[in-house]
Amino acid sequence: MVLEHADYRAFLKGVVAQRKRNNPAYSLRAFARQIGIGQSALSQILAGRKNLSLERATQIATKLGLAAVETEYFLVLIQLETAKNVDLKKSLLARARSLNPRHETRDLSVDLFSVIADWYHFAIKNMTGLEGIEFAPAKIAKRLGISKIEAEAAIERLLRLELIEADPARAGKFRRVESFTLTRSATPNEALRRFHRQMLQKASEALETQTPRERFTGSETFAISEEHLPKAFALADEFLRKIAALSDESQHPTQVYHAGVQFFNLTKERG
Repeated sequence: MVLEHADYRAFLKGVVAQRKRNNPAYSLRAFARQIGIGQSALSQILAGRKNLSLERATQIATKLGLAAVETEYFLVLIQLETAKNVDLKKSLLARARSLNPRHETRDLSVDLFSVIADWYHFAIKNMTGLEGIEFAPAKIAKRLGISKIEAEAAIERLLRLELIEADPARAGKFRRVESFTLTRSATPNEALRRFHRQMLQKASEALETQTPRERFTGSETFAISEEHLPKAFALADEFLRKIAALSDESQHPTQVYHAGVQFFNLTKERG
């Protein structure tokens, strides 16, 4: 995983975010305890206010179970943070490239899977256009009900995948590279399955926490011929595209919404 990063802090944030996905109760305190560092010191390191020593970094690499090449790459990234001498920096960069020759054109499949699989990535992508909200990890985390470190890792991932970018017209602001993304696939896809499971859970929560003025919930059960299924799927697709087009018409958006369509077989024969 560390070889997917050009910044050691992004790697550490990614580790914490991954563990929180597997266990929502996992915390920065738990991570700090595992790698043998104080929570306050870890927070300052992740925020860029402090740097890791090579001795401490080696201990962390061991506790995280990094392979030899991953450990050396991790240590090189840390040295690059503090190197002042130009020749030393060139030497360290050359070593990083030799350890990770795919760095310049690295495979982004892990990032892409995470963006598709974890619901808050698309939400953050669309929050770049909201009025009256500061696009900062702490503010985003509070609005979405996720941790700050998850928000930080998601923003870095969206930037790597070029789904958002710095807005040249507004200093310190970001903008979407694309207006919207349809999450569907004609073949089984584990990332999409996880994404839709998460969104179904969010829809279930909305039933309990949001008023009818905030949400629309409707469903229908009916019989249909198999020959009409392609047309039914096309209608569902058209609905999502029209909702997305309506979103593009919003000049001053203030909220991010999710629209989901479920159309599935209730009478399939069981073996």
